[in-house]
Amino acid sequence: MIKRLVWMGTGYVAGAASSWWVQRKVKQTAERILPEAVRNELGTRVAALGQKAKVIDLREGPIVTRAKELQRQR
Repeated sequence: MIKRLVWMGTGYVAGAASSWWVQRKVKQTAERILPEAVRNELGTRVAALGQKAKVIDLREGPIVTRAKELQRQR
């Protein structure tokens, strides 16, 4: 009888813990999908892309300028 109580208690605790975990994950996903969260994420990604574009521009700028100068000399 004690084994049954132990296993029943273990099952109850495991079920309660897993339902709490699933509920938390669903809420987190819902918050991430909300329009405000999407807007914030999009803004962050666009800003990061802009920073990358500036870095690429700085790296390629002198090369492109030099190529144009060489074309003008020909």
